[in-house]
Amino acid sequence: MQSEIGNNKILVIGSRGGIGSALTSQIKDCDTLNSAQLDLDKPEKIDSQDFSNYDYVYNATGHSKGTYLGFQKNSFKNIISQINVNFVSNILLLKKYAEQRNNGTYVWISSDVSDHPRPFHSVYASSKVASRYAFDLIKKEITHINVVEIKIGLTRTNFRYNNFLGTKTHEHVDKSYDGGRALEPKFIAEKIVQAVNNRQESVHIK
Repeated sequence: MQSEIGNNKILVIGSRGGIGSALTSQIKDCDTLNSAQLDLDKPEKIDSQDFSNYDYVYNATGHSKGTYLGFQKNSFKNIISQINVNFVSNILLLKKYAEQRNNGTYVWISSDVSDHPRPFHSVYASSKVASRYAFDLIKKEITHINVVEIKIGLTRTNFRYNNFLGTKTHEHVDKSYDGGRALEPKFIAEKIVQAVNNRQESVHIK
């Protein structure tokens, strides 16, 4: 399935991640930005970016590094990074995009932990809730840009492995997905493209 008809220009940010990589396979002829090209842990870097050529921007970034440690034991650096990547950079990407375009669509990846948080997800879930709350208000000001929220359930990516900061093997983490009916990135990417093609403003994939 192609993303949108015609000659629309599409950018996927976070193309190295499981969902971002699946999106680049699903969406033909899209441009990509990975963390080495645009580090969203440094939100100020966004101001120098040029998104003016893109009809669609997909922000597939996000992380919950060190979440398994809990709020008290996780480092200040990891907590600040979660807030920067999941919230601050998310809304600033939209701001920059809206400044450079007369119209367009901005797609961001949310999580159902914002509605049903699991243990230790205080900062991660809060950053997703904060993005949603901000966008609900921002959309009243930025009416020329369509903002699409894609809320997803547990998905089989390296996301959970990074939670454990390498203290558990990939094999152990992969096994932990088995009992949770984890979704596959390819399935998520297909549903995202379908939602955008159907011009939905929000969709919950679970």
